Amino acid sequence: MDQSLNTKKLLGTTLKELMAEKPFDKITVSELTKRCGLNRQTFYYPVETIIDLFQWVLYQEAGPLLDQFRQNPYAWKNAILQILYFMKENSAAVLCALRSIENQQIRAFFVDYFRQAFSGLFDFICRDLDVDQPFKEFMMTLHITGAAGLAIQWLENGMQESPEQLTEWLGFYLEGNVRGAFERYANKKRDES
Repeated sequence: MDQSLNTKKLLGTTLKELMAEKPFDKITVSELTKRCGLNRQTFYYPVETIIDLFQWVLYQEAGPLLDQFRQNPYAWKNAILQILYFMKENSAAVLCALRSIENQQIRAFFVDYFRQAFSGLFDFICRDLDVDQPFKEFMMTLHITGAAGLAIQWLENGMQESPEQLTEWLGFYLEGNVRGAFERYANKKRDES
């Protein structure tokens, strides 16, 4: 493994430890590198900012969870369950990042994760319907941002429901309502032609 990747992993692990101790905005590059036993300039070889480092950590740890679910439209529930468990297990670090001034990048990570988890599901749901891509994108964006926001709110509110319960409720909603909306759209399109 190359030195830069080892350094990045050390910085990422140490960053998560610091995030459990203090607000994200209070963590400095100097403090992080000192705890790692590195000089300050070493930080800037693998990353540019602390938020970039945390985003890299998210993609390294949670990104691979999606790989096993991409090809199967029925596996979206497992993908969502996995990210909820990831959020729960890393709640101190994720909450710390969400409470920071630069939290848009962290929120964007979760929206992207949900987009990847749901894309096969949406393709499958409307596979036999005449649905335009702009409407499909609209529906995906609506549900993805809602589901990601729900997961973030669940985390911020103390995770009262289990990941299984939240995933099941999401399934009840998605599996019936999305198909119905696509059918109504396809019927309207057919009637207008």
